[in-house]
Amino acid sequence: MNPHRLGAWGIFWSGPVAWFLQQLVLFQLTLPSCHGKPWLAPSVGAFFLLIPLASIVFAGRALYGAGDKEATNPLGRFILMTGGLAAVIFLIAMLWQEAATISYSGCER
Repeated sequence: MNPHRLGAWGIFWSGPVAWFLQQLVLFQLTLPSCHGKPWLAPSVGAFFLLIPLASIVFAGRALYGAGDKEATNPLGRFILMTGGLAAVIFLIAMLWQEAATISYSGCER
């Protein structure tokens, strides 16, 4: 991996990593949410939404901003485009997960 492309690879992997961490942490917060803290899981889940959102903004600025070196390289442009698109898809999946966390707490069992 080229060290000059670390930002592009960070964008590429931000969506899957954020979704994995959101799933892992929200599962662990099911028990505290059932014992007097129903606001905890949705607020932590909303925090994880910021990761792919920041990646989308960073990819857009790198691709269409003022003279980024990575956006002029064809491989770097491909990684930025693919990573930005993947971040959008994972953001949508995470939003659905957040809606499920708000509507179904897991305490009904």
